[in-house]
Amino acid sequence: MLWNNELSISLAFILGLVFNYFSHTYFTFQEKANVGNLVKYLILFLLNYINTIVLMYLLIELLHIDIIVAKVITLPIIAVTTFVISKVWVYK
Repeated sequence: MLWNNELSISLAFILGLVFNYFSHTYFTFQEKANVGNLVKYLILFLLNYINTIVLMYLLIELLHIDIIVAKVITLPIIAVTTFVISKVWVYK
């Protein structure tokens, strides 16, 4: 059973990543997809993942904030920084 959960989570994660890349590329920033902005998008995605882990750790473990509240705090921070970095670097 665990393999099915891991497989479905991984598939949803990958499909979400692909959907978000093309949505941001074509609709948000009205650019053409190319290898350059794909690589930058993947780097930004990895940095966002690391930043989310660090922020969640700081909020939960060091400040003892509830996990749900920590996620509510973290989500807009990551969303805003993602948009700004996408605008000035990924789709420059």
